[in-house]
Amino acid sequence: MNAFDGPAVALSKLTIASESVAHTSAGLATVPLDILLLIFRNLEVSDICSLAQCCHRLATLTSVRPVWHSALQDLIASHIPIPPCPPLEGLSAEELRHTALHAGALRRAWTSAHPTRTRVLRVLPNLTRRMRPTGLDLVLGREHRYALATYHSLDARPDDDARHLLQCVDFGVPGLRARGWEDDGDTDSTVVAWMWFSGALSFALNEARDAAALVAVTSVDSNPTTYILGLDVSSRGAGRPWASQDTVQHGFTTLRRMETLGIPLLLRGEVLVAGDLQGNLWLYNVDTGATLYELRSLREAADADTAHADIPQVVLLPDMLLAFDSATIRQYTLSATTVADADPAEYPVLHPTVIHRWRWRIDTLSVAPLSHPLSPAPNPRPPINIWVRFGSWYPWPINMMHHYSLTSASEGAAYALPPVLVLYTYSALDMFAVAHATVGPHGTALWTDTQSDAFGEGVGGSDGSGRLDGQRIVAKVLRPLPSHVQVPSDGAEDVGLEVGAVGMMREMEGAKYDRGTTTTFGLLRREQEPCVVALDEEAGRVALALKGGEMVVWEYLPMAERDERAR
Repeated sequence: MNAFDGPAVALSKLTIASESVAHTSAGLATVPLDILLLIFRNLEVSDICSLAQCCHRLATLTSVRPVWHSALQDLIASHIPIPPCPPLEGLSAEELRHTALHAGALRRAWTSAHPTRTRVLRVLPNLTRRMRPTGLDLVLGREHRYALATYHSLDARPDDDARHLLQCVDFGVPGLRARGWEDDGDTDSTVVAWMWFSGALSFALNEARDAAALVAVTSVDSNPTTYILGLDVSSRGAGRPWASQDTVQHGFTTLRRMETLGIPLLLRGEVLVAGDLQGNLWLYNVDTGATLYELRSLREAADADTAHADIPQVVLLPDMLLAFDSATIRQYTLSATTVADADPAEYPVLHPTVIHRWRWRIDTLSVAPLSHPLSPAPNPRPPINIWVRFGSWYPWPINMMHHYSLTSASEGAAYALPPVLVLYTYSALDMFAVAHATVGPHGTALWTDTQSDAFGEGVGGSDGSGRLDGQRIVAKVLRPLPSHVQVPSDGAEDVGLEVGAVGMMREMEGAKYDRGTTTTFGLLRREQEPCVVALDEEAGRVALALKGGEMVVWEYLPMAERDERAR
């Protein structure tokens, strides 16, 4: 069967196959062909594989391209990560089948209680300067090869121009060998780009995959400056940033240097969202440097105690922006004016149309809209996962993580506030322990907490008591809001109003305590605790930046898929 059969040819082959089945199975012979396709469309991938093993003719019926293309579309609609592969339009039926099987294998490994790593990748810390990680993220485009990290030099002098480092690591370099944690051998150079700065760094990767602009990074010093950087790896393997500090910039290409009024929070295509410590936001066009919007936070005096470190996280939609901080959720309505039509001299100043105020201060927060890069029709109002750990009156936060879901009643309507509490799960955290969390676009929440129960040998070894005294790297796949939970269209509150008793009831509607369904990726000794964590759901990777300067990536992609990707 040709890999690129059109629908008509594929249906004719299915007709021939179904007619041949009639000689051996009267039941299938009486089922119309379109009904058979509908039946196959409602089967799980494993069920289709089981059906194909019944007999040769059923194997023929289930081997045509529309069956496996439909199966993959079902996985995409369920927000199941698809491992890196060529565009689906160019894949044959057999290639689509393998892609669906690999996606299922990755999903099973990713969601098991204690996944088995297929390999461990490491970048050793700076051997000549003490470096402390301050930021980490994995690049979801560009073949899922790269990670970006920022560091602060603990040995730098105040007048040193090279105190903060941005570097790009390529985990696809053949010199990076698969190794376990206990292997103390040296590691071949995998740093393909770096750039030194004098001020503290904040960066945002471009959500537009494979765009020319890879990252927006701001150096916060006396004159904050934002750099829009591309990546040129043609001279990879040229050394390490700490071995040649005279080379201030290598591998990164400066596409634009611009002054912004805040640090980068989000970069999507040519639109940059920057924010300051007071929660104010600005939207810029990085192609022209023009300011598109100014969004005022309207923070009140009651929120002043959190203003010192309360830079929001943002979700940008074509006609709306949502800002999430430790005290509020703010919703702004953007005009239909396109970026190209914006007037650089006169940009609108907007105030939030809706504000939701949390009852309790938030200690740890991560938000992400639920989306899939292969979706044929992106949702204009995607559900937004909110993963939080609330603070308390004590110096430590509460030992519980909460999952809230923010949804819209219809495609054109605003999001219904307050968000609905979907579930909460136990997560212990010792005083002064590192608490960091991130949520991926496919719904995986990854966070750190304190180990409280014995679990195998762990990563860092045991203290002799059968348990580890350190940090867990744990995750959970956040499911969408159950369909039976009805979100009222008038759920948004007016600006400045507190949530009342009705809001409390809505929060608890559909909520449930999650009993032990989290995934433990690994354990670390206290001295190895991570400063930052990141994840790539499609490549099956969890990345850790440890406080000693080492970067570690745990990979869970099934070995067969990883080998095919390497070829």
